[in-house]
Amino acid sequence: MSRKKLQHDQAASAEPHPPAASKNADAPEPPAPSSGVWLRRLFFPLLALIVLGALACRILIFREYTAENVFADVPLNDAKAYWDWAGRIAAGALLNDEPFFSAPLYPYLLGLLRSLGGTLDSAYIMQMIFDLATICVLAIGARWRFNAGVGLLAGLLFALLQEPASSFLRILPSSLELLLMSLTWVALSAVEMKGTWPRHLLAGVMLGLLCLAYAPAMLLLIAVVLWLLWQSRLKWSGVLRTAACAAVAIVIVAPATIHNWVVSQPSEFIPIRSGAGITLRQGNHPDSLGGYTKIPGISTQRSRMHEDVIRVYEEQTGNEPTWNGADRYFRQQVVDYWRSNPGRAIELAATKLYWFIAYRNYGDIYQPTAEIEYGILDRLRLVPLPVPLLMGPVLVGLVLMLRHPRRSAPQWLLLAIPLFVVVVFFYSARYRLPAAPAMVVIAAWALERALHWRRHWPVAIAVLLAIAVTLPLGAIARTKGFDRVDLATFHFQRAEAWEQQEDLEQAIEAQREGIEQQRAQSAAAESQAAARVRLGDWLRRLGRLDDALLEYGRADALGAEDPGVLRSTGEILLRQQKFAAAEMVLERAAERAPDDARIIGLLAGAKQLQGRREEAIDEYRRALELDPDNIQVRIALGDALMRLGRLEEALTQFEQVVRSDPDHFQAQFTIGMLRSRLGDQGGARAAFERALFIEPRSVPALHALALTSLMQRRLDEAADYARRGLAIDPNDQKCRTLLERIRQFQARQSGGDRPPETPPQGPPEGPPARPPDGPPEAPR
Repeated sequence: MSRKKLQHDQAASAEPHPPAASKNADAPEPPAPSSGVWLRRLFFPLLALIVLGALACRILIFREYTAENVFADVPLNDAKAYWDWAGRIAAGALLNDEPFFSAPLYPYLLGLLRSLGGTLDSAYIMQMIFDLATICVLAIGARWRFNAGVGLLAGLLFALLQEPASSFLRILPSSLELLLMSLTWVALSAVEMKGTWPRHLLAGVMLGLLCLAYAPAMLLLIAVVLWLLWQSRLKWSGVLRTAACAAVAIVIVAPATIHNWVVSQPSEFIPIRSGAGITLRQGNHPDSLGGYTKIPGISTQRSRMHEDVIRVYEEQTGNEPTWNGADRYFRQQVVDYWRSNPGRAIELAATKLYWFIAYRNYGDIYQPTAEIEYGILDRLRLVPLPVPLLMGPVLVGLVLMLRHPRRSAPQWLLLAIPLFVVVVFFYSARYRLPAAPAMVVIAAWALERALHWRRHWPVAIAVLLAIAVTLPLGAIARTKGFDRVDLATFHFQRAEAWEQQEDLEQAIEAQREGIEQQRAQSAAAESQAAARVRLGDWLRRLGRLDDALLEYGRADALGAEDPGVLRSTGEILLRQQKFAAAEMVLERAAERAPDDARIIGLLAGAKQLQGRREEAIDEYRRALELDPDNIQVRIALGDALMRLGRLEEALTQFEQVVRSDPDHFQAQFTIGMLRSRLGDQGGARAAFERALFIEPRSVPALHALALTSLMQRRLDEAADYARRGLAIDPNDQKCRTLLERIRQFQARQSGGDRPPETPPQGPPEGPPARPPDGPPEAPR
């Protein structure tokens, strides 16, 4: 045998082939020996170089992110929900109060990390390890399934992808999903190459774990079972192995199902997570364009969204609130919408498909392209490959794989599930990302063939044409006003992060930048108004009342329908003692929201502060009819009655307050004052003692008790209370003066002198100030 012939045989035998390939009618052609002996021999050193390069890039990105990016320290929305959930798990709350609303594997893994003292930086490092592991799994799996060239190309492509590299910096399950998708693909490929009991059981394990990390994988589990039955040709041994694979996956998923059954009341069968119905509705609505659409009455904040879902379901149907019932309710709305607007439904699905293929810049929580453009994550340019650039080779690869559908099913299925989620629900970069492992493998396989263009020139031409067709799609979308870097939302997210860090100055600066971007983008007036209201709220918190009024005025001029704008304006005017102007604004607010007890209470306060107490009392009573449990309005009503000398009516209001809140210091203190004025010194003393129990270091309460004791001729107790008040505040002149009077009476007591019986004159100083969101109190 010649040396050249020997080398050719060695090259051909070095590639792993499925043992049954020669018997399988669907088997593809053997991998070409042109992949190169040197690639096989240097595969692991070259893979190590790829991984080391990826590690170096990610370390540089991580260092920049944690040093300069506010998002590194403040998880937002879904990320915050995951981080808080993990904190509860770390604190020992292993069960939720409600069914899971997200796949639970990631938060429990994060909870384990937090229980070991892990910080946000620790979570980012853990996810970086997941990211690097995914590179290795894809490279080694593609080498085993195809050849060394495809393996190295798959690892390199994934290492250069920007979306996975930015995802490890977020408290989101993306990095874990990518690793498990890759491991599942390897396990399914192993089963496809040779069906054995260990391989089927391993596939079941990986499918179960993937379902716990990525709930749509339950659809994948069903599809895999059907594929395995097809693969087995319904032979008894193959059917048994398929059943074992499914059983293992179900056993792994079972703890989540049992948890949901136990905590839901009444018990409901929820395999992994609830909430798919509202998510479906958020992507299929008359106002939907392809992405997330806000549903009226449903919060955009994940921590509140599912509570709103149950509330809206109960309000709109009158049915007993159940999670499955709410899911069915919103799902049926979508089905009805599709039936009544089939053309629109098809158009919307096509739009989502287009976005799946072409979009680069869209981000719902985090926007890496905006962070790059703004300069706070500039090193992300080290991984420059966007997912849409893979689409051309992926499409060619998928078409070629149709020649052997049974064998190429693992790649097809792992791409089809994320595609289904996007097209049926709504497009999000996070929803597309789980398809990346399958896309990388398919693209690498097609590109490797195209690189050997002498042998596969039709493939090379097809890849070039596909790239030429798909590459401009993103640019076309941007010229139509889609897929642009949304700097306005990015700055608003920065502002939210700064606000959570209690740095309102930075938050205000970022909010102003967002507003400027909104104006440049000609955003809807409603959105601009909401942004200005938020800015006004922060300015108000810093005491910059004139600036806050200016922002509220601009929001009102933009047509903000939220009565809260006028309410906030009225509150500021009241603080500035512009009572007539406040009344005018609050009258407008009451016209917009006649059932808002808080606005009516503020309007009553404006009238009271102008001396129109009878009118104020009528407004306060109207507010209490709307909200009988509003303590601040009831206190304000009692205060107004007291100023008119209607002491018994005032006493009734304050007693109602302490029935609702026995530890309300201001109410207890005022009850003591009113009882004293009505001549009930015993009742006054009991109320003052309760107030002192609530706030043991209250000098006004000690002074009131000293005065009450003096009027009851309990001179020693009176002196003791006065001395305690002076011990807390040596400069309190009222306690000092009262103590001098008591000492005079004690000195003259043997001569028969009696203490005066005049009640306390007016409420002593010191009741707590009203909460900032309550109605104004009259000056005392």
